[in-house]
Amino acid sequence: MACREPAGAPQRGFEHHGFRKVPGARCAQVELELRSRKGQNARLVPLNFDPQWSRRRWLRLSALALFGSVAARSLPALAATPGQLITHGPTSQKRIALTFDDGPGPETPKFLALLEKHRIHATFFLLGELVVLRGATVKKTVQAGHEVASHTYSHINYKAHYKAVLAKISARGGKASEAEALAKQDLIADMRKTQAVIEKASGKKVTYCRMPNGIDRPWVRSAAKEVGHTLVNWTYGADWNSGSASTLLPGYLGALRPGAILLMHDGGSHRAKTLTIAEAVIKAAREKGLEMVTLSQLLKGA
Repeated sequence: MACREPAGAPQRGFEHHGFRKVPGARCAQVELELRSRKGQNARLVPLNFDPQWSRRRWLRLSALALFGSVAARSLPALAATPGQLITHGPTSQKRIALTFDDGPGPETPKFLALLEKHRIHATFFLLGELVVLRGATVKKTVQAGHEVASHTYSHINYKAHYKAVLAKISARGGKASEAEALAKQDLIADMRKTQAVIEKASGKKVTYCRMPNGIDRPWVRSAAKEVGHTLVNWTYGADWNSGSASTLLPGYLGALRPGAILLMHDGGSHRAKTLTIAEAVIKAAREKGLEMVTLSQLLKGA
């Protein structure tokens, strides 16, 4: 799953810098809740988190967003180029993308049936080791018109992996740059292995990758660029959290705006809660006049 902490554990990947954490935002993505001078809620502005930025720069960006320089009505499209990280699509069209992680799982056919029922297409971020086990499900996914992408081979936590490599390097007097280079090479091998098995099973070229836990580091982007992957995180996602579907659904409904990339999970078992959320999201999006498309369609405007 994209996040495997036990219930109640803190969201993985946050380094707190004095800002309120918004439920659903996590890992490489931080959302700041901005309020206007009149106290009314402004839009949630997703920003790529970089721990190297100073607190002063964060405050400056927040001020710009508050006065409308960042929180404009229409966010520009982000180019889907290798090595780049995308968390949202263009807001110029009333479109969103539904994305599903950790499959193909035993309940993936139920999600395919739900999407077929509503005649919409989505993007599935697959684990390579499960593609090997359930190649037939991958074929059915692409035959139904859905898009497939990489979620790495076995969902390694590369933040923890890097720390383990760094500890070994530091013990013999090595530098962090050496640990980054080694972790990068491990990730490149992982990405290429996953790409190969997905392309063999689906007959489709893999161009997008979502890192487990949404990790975003310069060496991760460099690895993605070398492999030819565009990195994709999400605008909102929360179905891994404890709580009922009715408890988690409001967060998804609040994120239904043009350009949103929503994260849910089809992999694993006991996905009844996610299926309930997905159907409610689909119906609400239709009521708002939002078209649900694949990630490529969202980003390219095709």
